[in-house]
Amino acid sequence: MKLRIAGVKVNITGDLNPVFTERAAPYRDDFFKEDLSIEFRLKANVKLPSEYELITVTNDRTWAKLPDGAFCYWDFNEQIGKHTLFTKIKKERIEIQFYLFQDQREIDLINEALKEYKKTMPNPKEYKNAEKAAFKPEFPLINSTDQAMRYAMLHYNAFMVHASAISYQNQGILFSAPSGTGKTTHTKLWEQFDSSAFILNDDSPIIRFMDDGKPYACGSPWAGASGEGKNVIVPLKAIVFLQQGSENEIQKLQTLQALQWLLGSVTKPVDKGLMDKLFTLIHLLLSSTPCYILKCRPDLDAVQTVHTALFDE
Repeated sequence: MKLRIAGVKVNITGDLNPVFTERAAPYRDDFFKEDLSIEFRLKANVKLPSEYELITVTNDRTWAKLPDGAFCYWDFNEQIGKHTLFTKIKKERIEIQFYLFQDQREIDLINEALKEYKKTMPNPKEYKNAEKAAFKPEFPLINSTDQAMRYAMLHYNAFMVHASAISYQNQGILFSAPSGTGKTTHTKLWEQFDSSAFILNDDSPIIRFMDDGKPYACGSPWAGASGEGKNVIVPLKAIVFLQQGSENEIQKLQTLQALQWLLGSVTKPVDKGLMDKLFTLIHLLLSSTPCYILKCRPDLDAVQTVHTALFDE
């Protein structure tokens, strides 16, 4: 499946499923040679490398460097006592193995662990719906490629941000906050505020520096549970960090403040080279893109408050 994502030519092959192909359909393109290939395979046994240089271990995930210079990680699931994921990332290729769940007993154990995990999350919506949480066979492909692309896109002067992004007047605005704060609620209000506004990506928009050296907000197939978004690339106007409040008020952030907020919204790689690349891109971003903190209610006046700060100055 050939896709053009944030201007990067990506060829995804392997055990694809209808949910992913439907989300990725707007990004279909035709090209002779890809920039990046992704192979996703469901495996009865996930095979780990025999030689590697350990970087670190965090919870159930091991991070390592391979002899060919590739960055990789793998997961071990204690509930079933098996490795469930192996991902290898190089600039031009991603290889993903995911454990093929066929045993209902294993699926039941995964579901129980998932419910308990949801109960620990700060997002009230996640906690409330914890008992309904269940493993869905179509999501390993979406989730594992989402994770891998957060690292791979750094090779193409791009990175993902946990945010809900809109396009307005052919410019991108990212609204970032912890899950449950009201990002999607706020971005949907922009669609009520002006019919020309639309959601660019509801979970993981991509910021990419194009050949002109400027940052652009880009849609991607990875858009959270809703999958809402469009294959659009627009100049990035601003990043707004949301907080719930009793009044609507917005304040422009100094560079150090903006850095602290932004670091909480991006995936930070454990690989030093990729981390250096991320910080270089963030430095470029903050030198050219204004960032704000918005304390707000979920109403149209909050949209007007942002609009005044960004467009009426």
